[in-house]
Amino acid sequence: MFNRRTVFAVPAAAAAAVGALTSKVTQAATAVKDIKVDVSTDKEAKRHDIHTEDLDLNSAQAFLTGFRKYVARNVSPVARSRAEAYLASKGVAKDKEMSSPEAYAFMLGDPVYAWASRLSVTTQQLTWHTLVEHYHRNADNYMSEMEKADKSGPGTLELNPDLRLPEYTKHEIHIQPGGYVGDAFAGHIYHSGTKNFYQEENDHDEIHASLANELRLPADGKVTRVLDLGCGIGQLTTACKDRFPQAEVWGIDVGGPMVRYSHLRATKLNSEVHFAQRLAEDTKFPDNHFDIITSYIMFHEVTQEASRKIIAEAHRILRPGGVFIPYDFVMPPKEQDTAAGRRGTGVVAAAGSYAGSRMNGEPFIPQQSVMNFPEEMRKVGFTTARDFAPVRAGKPFTFPTLVATKTA
Repeated sequence: MFNRRTVFAVPAAAAAAVGALTSKVTQAATAVKDIKVDVSTDKEAKRHDIHTEDLDLNSAQAFLTGFRKYVARNVSPVARSRAEAYLASKGVAKDKEMSSPEAYAFMLGDPVYAWASRLSVTTQQLTWHTLVEHYHRNADNYMSEMEKADKSGPGTLELNPDLRLPEYTKHEIHIQPGGYVGDAFAGHIYHSGTKNFYQEENDHDEIHASLANELRLPADGKVTRVLDLGCGIGQLTTACKDRFPQAEVWGIDVGGPMVRYSHLRATKLNSEVHFAQRLAEDTKFPDNHFDIITSYIMFHEVTQEASRKIIAEAHRILRPGGVFIPYDFVMPPKEQDTAAGRRGTGVVAAAGSYAGSRMNGEPFIPQQSVMNFPEEMRKVGFTTARDFAPVRAGKPFTFPTLVATKTA
């Protein structure tokens, strides 16, 4: 949590009135065109890759990305393969019940496991350190660019610097300094840092384009409005606009710096997307407003309480017959997949849970991994379907598909 930082208040930018904008854009979206985007042949024209003119920074990030790939593909598998032998050498059954902190501390007794864990954390810390230093050293240039984009189109930007931030939104996700709300350049830092996370598999939003292409349509085929909840830097949002070019597409996020960067990036893509700093559990949109609502790895970053409120809000603002398709690691592809089945059991699984939650700044994964999302969706009136094959979004991530339909 923010026990050592001051939440950054992003300066307000001029924003069009939501009602007037909605009316204007809706009139232009009567004829809906649905296209699938092939980023393999459209990268240069449509994607905005993150790149700076600082050769030292680029070199450092290239090294850290390569090193991260080496750790993930060579060191960590060796550590996991040694685990059973290590447990046996200590006389501990592999399915012994241990708390996550206890299991992690125990596994650190194996030098290879400890080495792999330390390398993963240190690589991430170095990534953030070099990026934070760069963007703040060049703050005037980057801030001027954002200020210019604030007033530019073709899309719009709405900032709400007085928005009351729930406490859960202030933690430092992925141990990113300042999190998504506490640094003026959170969007820049996130984009550059996740280029490292994706291990060069998403440099042109290939994963996001794949997920946008996989969105199921309402039964009547009507798509005039699309919403991306917890949009981050708007990668899935702009991918949805590519998929539905004549629809009104919105992205909202609690992080003002995130949506501000989203808008900057969308202007570079010449993408007419509308970004707003709002809460996913209190969107301020009218009832029955959207045809499709989606989100990308948002739910494991919020509490169970917030998740239930977000599900209820999605149901309120989705029109009858509309679909809600959240993509996340915690979404089960089938009803019978239990939380234990998804997480795995035993000492190594418990240690891994702690490493991902505590060491990687993901405090809500443990509680979300035991939440029955289909059931929670049904409680508010959704009809759910889980019998779709997982979306192969691209290495290194695979997402199951969970589709919730609002009864017509």
